[in-house]
Amino acid sequence: MKNFLFLTLLLLVFQQSTLASSHPQHKINIIPEKIAVAEFYEKYTAIGQAKLANSTDYFAKVKGKVDFISSIQGNKIAKGDVVIIIDKEIAEKLKSQAEANLYLAESTHNRNLSLLKKSIINVEEINKSKASLEQARSEYAKALKTYDDMVIKAMEDGYIGVIRTNIADEVKEGDYLFSLTTKSNFYVFVELPEILRGKILTSGAVSAHGENDEAISGKILAISDYLSNNGTVTAKFEFPYNDNLLHGAFVETDIIFNKHQALALPEKAVLKNNQGDFVYVITSENKVKQVFVTLGVRTNNMIELLSNELKEGDMIVLDGLTKVYEGAEVVVNSNIKHSGT
Repeated sequence: MKNFLFLTLLLLVFQQSTLASSHPQHKINIIPEKIAVAEFYEKYTAIGQAKLANSTDYFAKVKGKVDFISSIQGNKIAKGDVVIIIDKEIAEKLKSQAEANLYLAESTHNRNLSLLKKSIINVEEINKSKASLEQARSEYAKALKTYDDMVIKAMEDGYIGVIRTNIADEVKEGDYLFSLTTKSNFYVFVELPEILRGKILTSGAVSAHGENDEAISGKILAISDYLSNNGTVTAKFEFPYNDNLLHGAFVETDIIFNKHQALALPEKAVLKNNQGDFVYVITSENKVKQVFVTLGVRTNNMIELLSNELKEGDMIVLDGLTKVYEGAEVVVNSNIKHSGT
């Protein structure tokens, strides 16, 4: 009986092996990708306020009552145009009094110089009149500065914004009055995390997102070599004048840094299990081999290959990943793609 069972088992094994040999392993159709070199970079997005380089914010330098406001608001203004006057009568009086005192001091000193030549007065009188003249000149300069602080004029041609105060309003020193801008380059200041210190350099690239999401290329002017009180690194960018950037607006900036070339893997070709990231490599026998890899920067759906398990020109499985497994035989589609393109 035992011999009969043993012979029956041998017969079954023989039949199964015969069936297996008559039905060879099915080859899997896949689309490969050839590993190539590509350009990689890192990107960081920061938000900062855009300010025109030639912009001036005007604040009250004296306290008093507003007597005059220009009718030109939100429009072009010419250099020297009066924008605001604070206590006009006081301003005019201070200026005219200082002018009169200066005129008197100059006249007195000139008369004394004539008298000295005739030996009518001595040098001591000349020194007194000279000191009085210098004092009058100093007072006149102070009066002119005060006058300019009270009769506020545009320092250059440009565009004036809305004036925040009204006629008869009382203003105090430090109150914001208005801003004057001209078409010039934009500056944007941003704060970067400490981890990027030393990575982002002035040689890097930067662009700003203007209105309609237009990308405006600029340059990195400077980066602080120390941390601010907030623990961040301050960077200063410059952008050419563009109608899609608005003075005072907060804009997104994209900083491109760490540009380099390396072997590239398509993101879709990289799989992951509990042991790590891996790809399926196609051997010279058209069989699949699972290879674990170390990855770096991601750029444009490509991943930087850091490990040395693969080399340029190696082929990996791009499409058909759900069908393949370790040791599977594959049929390579002739439409080979290159990872770097």
